[in-house]
Amino acid sequence: VYPQDQEKMRRAGSPEFLKQILSEDRPVYDIDFRRQYPDRVQWVRSRFSVAQMKDASVSKVVFANMNIHQQKINEMQQEEENRKALMTAYETAKEASEAKSNFLAQMSHDIRTPMNAIIGMTAIAMSHSHEPERVEDCLKKINMSSSHLLALIDDVLDMSRIESGKMLLENKIFSLSGMLEGIVSMFQEQFKGKKLSFNMEKRSIKHDSLIGDEFRLSRILVNILSNAIKYTPEQGQIVFSVTELQAGKEGYARYQFVIKDDGRGMTEEFLKTIFMPFTRMEEKEGSYTQGTGLGMAIAKSMRDLMGGSINVESTLGKGSTCTVDVELETAEEGECRDEK
Repeated sequence: VYPQDQEKMRRAGSPEFLKQILSEDRPVYDIDFRRQYPDRVQWVRSRFSVAQMKDASVSKVVFANMNIHQQKINEMQQEEENRKALMTAYETAKEASEAKSNFLAQMSHDIRTPMNAIIGMTAIAMSHSHEPERVEDCLKKINMSSSHLLALIDDVLDMSRIESGKMLLENKIFSLSGMLEGIVSMFQEQFKGKKLSFNMEKRSIKHDSLIGDEFRLSRILVNILSNAIKYTPEQGQIVFSVTELQAGKEGYARYQFVIKDDGRGMTEEFLKTIFMPFTRMEEKEGSYTQGTGLGMAIAKSMRDLMGGSINVESTLGKGSTCTVDVELETAEEGECRDEK
């Protein structure tokens, strides 16, 4: 018997122990131990079975050994795999819990900032109602703060719908060029405000009328473009290119959307978690960037619903490139569709 198992086996084989452990209700008792051979160690199972009872007490026991080495090794390997899986699940849950706690702490700041601006500007407008220019300036700032607050709320609601599986895709005919024009016009003021150089490039576009979820696709691109603007310094450059590629099946068109900036970029460590909800890259001490940390998580979740791929490449201090590939059904001219 293997040295570490000798005491266990001595106790299991004692008559006193067997009388206590064996009974009519429990006629068999197994114990596993290791047996030491000159060249190897093998797992063995000893089985003690009741052979005779006298006065409700065990009077005779049958003892047998069986080799269970391979079975035991398999069980130990399975236990180790289960342990690793549990540890991975635990670490994932722990990270998610910490991320949500950090998110709530950050959101309290993110929500209070526009709310305080709205309350403050409203008070100023009311006290200067006789000054139209002052009131107009306050209303503009209130509108900007309200839009930012609404964007925060939309992100949280979208993530909630995605996690609950209640987000469904729509299949409607839409214009690719119209969608792109709407996205670009949405950010015109931000481009001007930060003096950013922005270029839209369209390559090999053969199909403009498509069938799919225009809102979800545009939301993916808006989230990526919004990050590019947020993390690109003044007078930086952003290039948004759209290329139609060879589709995988007839009646479909494949598009590659690439948004490239020369902003601050991301670390390799952060790139590993960029699609996790509630994550934002650590800022330099004393700096703060608004946002929920849900933009890329939402973009990936929507892409998962639509199919295709999304990839992010980045170098700290040099910028980032986000690439989205998606395949959409083409629509014939004059075709009308409104399905969910």
